[in-house]
Amino acid sequence: MTYGPHLFFYGSIVAMALALACLTFGLARGPVASEPTLGLRGLKRQKALRKGGLFATLEPAVRAIAGWVALLELGNLRRRSAQLLIYAGDYLGLSADELVGAMTLGGLAGAAFGGLWVLLVDFSELIIVPFAFAGALLVLSEVRSTAQRRLRDVGRALPGAIEIIALCMSAGLDFAGALLQIVKTAPLEDDALIEEFGLILYHLQLGHSRARALQVFASRVPSESVADFVFAVVQAEAKGNPLRDTLRVQATVLRQRRSVRAEELAAKAGTKMMIPLALMMMCILLLVAGPLMIDIMASFSSGGL
Repeated sequence: MTYGPHLFFYGSIVAMALALACLTFGLARGPVASEPTLGLRGLKRQKALRKGGLFATLEPAVRAIAGWVALLELGNLRRRSAQLLIYAGDYLGLSADELVGAMTLGGLAGAAFGGLWVLLVDFSELIIVPFAFAGALLVLSEVRSTAQRRLRDVGRALPGAIEIIALCMSAGLDFAGALLQIVKTAPLEDDALIEEFGLILYHLQLGHSRARALQVFASRVPSESVADFVFAVVQAEAKGNPLRDTLRVQATVLRQRRSVRAEELAAKAGTKMMIPLALMMMCILLLVAGPLMIDIMASFSSGGL
């Protein structure tokens, strides 16, 4: 009876455990990223911590890894990560370094899951590598899906909000007062558009111009409808046109564009459904005609005998 392969495998597991222990000890002694407390990022972090769950448990580890990541020269990766988090609405109040730290934790969790499969199912040790990549990409895909969902929600709610702004301005309010009225009467506190309107009001209270506040809004939500809305408001202010009339026209244009987009998607849906429908028809034909063909082949074989 040979013990060589088993000793090698268990020795590898012990070595990995020691490496993780050393890594944990090093992270504990290293610099820790500070927790954000100010601005929208600090507000999002406090909400995430009050909600509890997995992130509240792992948040100290994420900040510990982020402290080490801050010492690295990530170049363009740090800028792209920060931009993605902005598109996602300052997701969980994370910084770019903390996002890399969360992806690192996801990779370690995936590697541990792959090691468990190797131990239980006797797979090859090479399966740990794709599991580690999958764990890291799972964190990144969650942030990307949040950014895409936020972009879609803002595009859907913007035409109605523009009409309400125009109505409030017709009643005597200015642009900032109309935004404040929408924010105060919003049924959902975590609505993406309401958050962005609140950020516009925050910039206006700091003394920024309306054009600057709206440009920040356009940079945080990079969609065509938001860009057109910001351009229309800035141009109306620059040329002295009545803003409420401009907003009414803009709301109508956005609704028409949304209807055209829905019709295009509906037309494409019929084409995309052709292949699944054809496969379903083939399956039904096989289920119906299969037993009949088997009976015919059995009768011919019995007749020949």
